[in-house]
Amino acid sequence: MAVNTIASLSSLLPSEVVTAEYLRMRADRETSILAHPALFYGGDAAGKGSVSFQIPQLGLDGFRILEQVSEVSGVQHRAVDDDESQLTIAPWRKAYEFSDLARAVDQGLLSPTILARDALMATANTVVYMLAQLVGSFSNTSGTPGAALTGLHLLTAKAQLASRSVAGPYACVLSGSQIEDFQGWLAATSGGGVQWMPATQTQINAMGEGYQGSWAGVDIWLSNRVPTVGADSAGGMFGRGAIAFGDSSFAPEPDPNIVDFGSSVPGGRAPVRFERERSGTYGTTTYITHAQLGMAEAQDAAGESIITLAT
Repeated sequence: MAVNTIASLSSLLPSEVVTAEYLRMRADRETSILAHPALFYGGDAAGKGSVSFQIPQLGLDGFRILEQVSEVSGVQHRAVDDDESQLTIAPWRKAYEFSDLARAVDQGLLSPTILARDALMATANTVVYMLAQLVGSFSNTSGTPGAALTGLHLLTAKAQLASRSVAGPYACVLSGSQIEDFQGWLAATSGGGVQWMPATQTQINAMGEGYQGSWAGVDIWLSNRVPTVGADSAGGMFGRGAIAFGDSSFAPEPDPNIVDFGSSVPGGRAPVRFERERSGTYGTTTYITHAQLGMAEAQDAAGESIITLAT
């Protein structure tokens, strides 16, 4: 168990710090993709009576076309096409424990306000991590393992989704190395940048630094939470229905040491519980972040993995 003490936090104490400002350590903090319409929100599990629930998939709204028949002849009765996917919600937590002495001299860098902000951002980034782990696991795959990503790979992935009648708009999540290879291809290909619409500063301010722009009508994000498989990055492109996300709000707790935040991501989703736990015996205070989250592949055919060289 790690306890943040005077010794472990020496670089944050007055003897080492002359200002209350601080630099954030490098991390992938991109969360804007969670607001994209391609990501399906399955709902809040609170009150459903189970941590797992089904997301029905019905073949309606024109899924099956009419059948031509002869005059005054009957038509065969059809069952409504249906399928389902399962979404399971699980608890996710993080805890920081601080000694009284460390907190007494920390210049406010470890204040409850700072830690509460971290709780919200960490929860949102956990959802992005879950998403990034899924985009490379679809059964259908584009790209060339061991080769640099090109626009042709993206066009192939888009065409494959369209051939399976996947509804747009499409979202694409790529690793940093895949983005670099793609931009190199754009620069080297005559006319390759015609369809490239790089993110404007306004879009970056609204959507986050990870949003790269749009190419051929596909919104592209960079996330270095995309897994590496051998020498390759496993990014992916998907439309609505490929990935379902769910969460659970918390049962009320009449405890002044517990604060519930309505959401950590756009749309009032991924609620966060922030808790203060005191240990007088040891002279420490622990700040705990709680979230109840789930993400699963809903319709495998609605996604296309893009496997290309990672370096």
